[in-house]
Order: sequence, then C-alpha cells, then structure tokens
Amino acid sequence: MDICRTQKIGDNERDMDHWIVERDTSRSEGFYSSVIKNGPVHFVCGQNGSIESWISPRRRVGLWNFDTQHISGLDIKVNGKSEKQTFLKYVRGFAYIYRQYEDFERLDFIASKKAILEMELRSEKLVNFEINIQILHETAWPQSNFGKDYRVKVNERYIRISSSIASTTINYKSNGNTKIAIDNQKITISSDSASFLDIYVSCDDSLPEENDLENSIKYNEKTNTISNLVTPSFRINKLFRWAKHDLLELFTPTPIGNGFYAGIPQFSWFFGRDGEWMSMAAIECGLGDLAQNHLDMLYSFSKGGRIPHEIPLSNGGHIKGDNYKIGDSPVSTQFMSIDSSPLWIICMYMLSGWTGKKSDEKTISDVMNFCKSCDRDQDGLIENRFSEGLIGWPESWAQTRDGICVDVNAWWLEAIRVFDQMNGEGNKRFESALKIYKDLFYRFTEKGITIIDSANDGKTRDIKGAMQIVPAMYFNGSLFSEGLKWLYQPDLVTEWGVRSVSNRDRFYDGGYHTGTIWPLMTGWMVLALYNNSMYTEGFDMIETFTRLAFSSLDPGRINETYNPEFLYAEGQFFQGWSSSLFIQSIMEGLLGFERVPTDDDPSEMMNPHLPESWDEVKLLNFPFRNKVFNITVRKGNRKEASDISKYMQKNEWQINLSKENAI
Repeated sequence: MDICRTQKIGDNERDMDHWIVERDTSRSEGFYSSVIKNGPVHFVCGQNGSIESWISPRRRVGLWNFDTQHISGLDIKVNGKSEKQTFLKYVRGFAYIYRQYEDFERLDFIASKKAILEMELRSEKLVNFEINIQILHETAWPQSNFGKDYRVKVNERYIRISSSIASTTINYKSNGNTKIAIDNQKITISSDSASFLDIYVSCDDSLPEENDLENSIKYNEKTNTISNLVTPSFRINKLFRWAKHDLLELFTPTPIGNGFYAGIPQFSWFFGRDGEWMSMAAIECGLGDLAQNHLDMLYSFSKGGRIPHEIPLSNGGHIKGDNYKIGDSPVSTQFMSIDSSPLWIICMYMLSGWTGKKSDEKTISDVMNFCKSCDRDQDGLIENRFSEGLIGWPESWAQTRDGICVDVNAWWLEAIRVFDQMNGEGNKRFESALKIYKDLFYRFTEKGITIIDSANDGKTRDIKGAMQIVPAMYFNGSLFSEGLKWLYQPDLVTEWGVRSVSNRDRFYDGGYHTGTIWPLMTGWMVLALYNNSMYTEGFDMIETFTRLAFSSLDPGRINETYNPEFLYAEGQFFQGWSSSLFIQSIMEGLLGFERVPTDDDPSEMMNPHLPESWDEVKLLNFPFRNKVFNITVRKGNRKEASDISKYMQKNEWQINLSKENAI
C-alpha cells in the first residue's frame, strides 16, 4: 500500500509496474470496469470497488471460479458513506488492485492456486466499516444451471452460503466490534470503531495464509523475467511488458483443459481463433508452454480434425443444444468456423520453430486432411459453407461470404507452405495454389490494384475491408504491396487503428463486423506493412496500440473494439487478441523475427527495421529453443566478434547476440 498511496496519474508515464486512475481525471468517476484474475478465479467490479448486481448468460461480473459465479453485488460503506461516493484513486499492479477513499484504503488480490478473493480495508483512524455482499450461484457459458435451496451457516469465524451447485465461504478479521446480518443471500458485515477489516471470500473452502499476496505477486511477475524489451519509447516498453502479463492473466487451468480465455467480462471461456492468435504471441515472447496447453486443448475437442470455434466451460466443454440459427436451422457454435483449423496448423509449426520441440505430425495431418476436405472442387482453395458452419471471422455477414474467401485461403496457403516445407515436400503445391489465389483475388484497374473479398459460382464480391489485409501478412512482392497501398487509406485506416470495413463501402454501417475498429486488424496491418517493406507506415500503426492503452479508461488495457467514427472504446474492456497482436507487431514487425524459425541462432531469424530516430533496441532474457539470449540491435559499423558475442549485419542494423545460457 505504501507504494500505491503516493502515486499520481502522471506516473502512468514513468512507472513500469502500475496503472493509475484518479477520480478527478477519470471520465467514468470510478464506474468503469476493472478485473483481477489468478488462474480460474476472476473478480470483475467497478474501479471504485463496487459491483452492481448483474445477471447475464454471457457477461461475467462479480466473483467467478471456473464456470460458477459466487458474488453478484458488493458495496462498502465507511461511516455511512458508500465507496462509490468517497472513491479517490485506483492503482492496478501485477497481482493486486489498490484503492484509496476519503477515510480508508483497500487492497484486493486473488491468492495463487487458491479460489480466494482477499480484501484488506485499512484506515488511519477508527471508523465504522460496513460491507454488503450479494451471493449468487449460477453457471455460464452457456448458462446451464442456477443455484437453488440456499442454506446459511454462521459462526464466530466464517459465514457459509451453500446452494444446489456451489458453496461460498466468507472469513473475516477486524479489531472492531463485528456484527453479521443476513437477508436471503445478502450478507452484511459491520465492524464499528475499527482501523482494519479483512474479508476473505472463498469459492472452495480454501483458507488464507500470510504469504498469499507474496505468492500471487511472484506468479504474476513471471513475465517480467523473460523477453524484456528496451527501446527509446517508454510507452512501447511498458505496454509490451503488460501485454505479456495479459496473456498470463488470461491463461486459465480448468477441469476441461488449460488455455487462454478470450477476454473479460464477456467471452471468459475458450475459443479457437482467439486463443490461436494469443498462442502465437505467447510462443514469440517465451510463453510457449502456455500456448502448447491451449493448442492441445483445442485438438482434444476437435472432430475429425476440425478445430472448434469455441469450447464452453459448462457441460464438460461441449455445447449441448443449438444456440445459433441459419435461417430456420439451429446450429451449434462449437464448430462454427473454418479458419480455426488452418490457424491451428500455423500455430503448431510456430511452436516447433520457436521452442525446438518436435511437432506431432499425426495430429497436424489430421487437421490438414479436414482442411483439404473443404476444397470441394479440388482447385487447391477451400470454400466457406454457411449451411455447414464453415464460416470465417466476420460472423454477422458470413452468409454472404459462401465460397472462396480472401482471408481464409491466405491462412490455408500459409498452412500448406509450412506443412510441405517441414515435411520436405517443396513448394510445388503451394506455388500452384498461390497462382490460382492471385489470379482470383487481385484485380487490375485504371486506378491500380484492388482486391476482392470472396467469390462463389463465378460471382465476385467487391467489399473493401480488413479481410483483404491478410494475404500481405504472409506474401510479399509488388502485387501484394500495391494491394496494401490500396488498403492503407483513410477510409480503412484511422488514428486509432483499422476499420473492419471501409467507410466508403456500401456494406459499411459502423457495426461490430461492418466498420468497427479492431486492434486485432490493426495488428494484421502492422505485420502486412512490415512484410512488404512499408516500415514507416508499420511503425505508425504500432503506435496506435500505445495511444489506445495509455488513453484507456482502464489504463494499460486495449479494448475489443472502438467506434469507427468517434474513436471511443466499445466492446469488452479486456480482449486477449488486442494485446497479443501488439506483441506480434513488435516481434515480427519491429524486430523482424521470422514467423516460423528454422535455425537455432535467433539472429539468423531476424531482419529488424527500427525507426530512423532510434539508435538501439534490446530484447533481454529472450527464451529461444531452450536457451536464453540477450539481443541488442543498434546502428553503427560492424565490430569484431568477441568470445561472448556474435555480430551480424542486417540491412543498416547491427545485431549483437550475447552468449547463450541453457534455460
């Protein structure tokens, strides 16, 4: 608390380890969302610390453990005044959230490897504390069970509320005169003339211990020990550190498998494509073990090699019943995608390239064979089929994209390329399919090159949007760079990132899939620009991520989406792939790492392109193929190699690779 107590809003630009909001600088006055998470337990409330009681089948507000909610409402009063009125400051650290109020302070954290939310309330004088907690037991997603027959047990040390599906235990400690009142599932704990009140809300009857906070900090600071980025930009350095932490925070061990939640408070379960983008970033920054878990978990739920779109937590990871309609036909969303499968293949080869672990060719071949089954006309390209749930990412207009789509087939071509390369089969199949792909999607007009979105039965769709960025992420040359210049225009690109659809397209309406700004797609644009030698534009796009994070209502977070006209945050406030694409933008874009490395020397896999004003960048404690490297990229003449260093010249940049050490 001592560190957080003195911090101010300006410290966001100086302190690498904290994000600060002050009431007089917050547009939300403390009512914007915040979260702390550790393993399967997460606690979502307002920055002022309160929870407005909320029941929703998808939105996880309150205290949750795995798929079950425990707290749905929370309010703390001191001397009769609610924390919502007296809130002054919010500070987010790697394992905790500190809050300052007029008459007291509060520290929240979740104990590592325990299902306990711990809240410490402190005051410099004697006050009257009152904490109101609303207990609610329900499961999600999908919403499948509600607690019934609530029972309450109270003794001097704890309160336990049990229902047909869960049990919540509240332990408490105070130096004041403490009283308990219970009204249905609402618990009121009052402590008069007290200077402290500690509340421990356990979802599994675990008990708190003195070193809980220390252990939680130790776990959450794991990402500070690997892949530390040092550039002339404090903002980029800080966001890179916290983007790594976002991956660790969203990684969740569960009874059905371990992997990355897509985001919070909605989509707090496992997804295919979301988790695959997060896996790519995790692989590149040294968290390959987490990515391995997610990819293995996805395959364990696959069907005939078909990687699922989403895996719910309830019902053993399976969606029972149908929850999406195609016309009059109900369809399960569990396998509602086509792109999850080629992305999974790319991820598996990335994992092998970065960690040195041998790929499981049997499982990869299984998924490859499913992808090939989606090529009904045997032309080398795969087809979306809405009626079969074989759809690409923009789900709200997926029905209009039946047939061959520009984005899905770019991922499929990359999957073919790496699969055949790793199996010694050359590039013949890839080159043949790429020629068909280029002839189909790239059009020459009087104004230059344009790219079509999709084609079906000889008819093409000329929607201009972010899906056309995807091929330039993997392929380069004049055709792709000219197509990228057509895309890199103000109708698609804004100061806050990339619109999903051009605002000059007839299809544009500013909607979720039809115009909204997505940091995900901004990352695609960064990778495409660097891959096609448009380095200045690529770096400009990287800086959109820092603008979003440092202006966020929850500083450091990058939202799911942003309004395409007025550039304010929309969607959920904590979206995993928004952070992961920033990591990829640094690793593959700025530092120029190959996506699928084939050499034990990381400097052989690098082609960095730094801003002209920068003289040096470092990547310290970088794990690569069971060794750790310190990499320095600097301007200057080539130097003589010493016994502990290796120097390589990449364009105008010199790479200094320090002696490796075994992990």
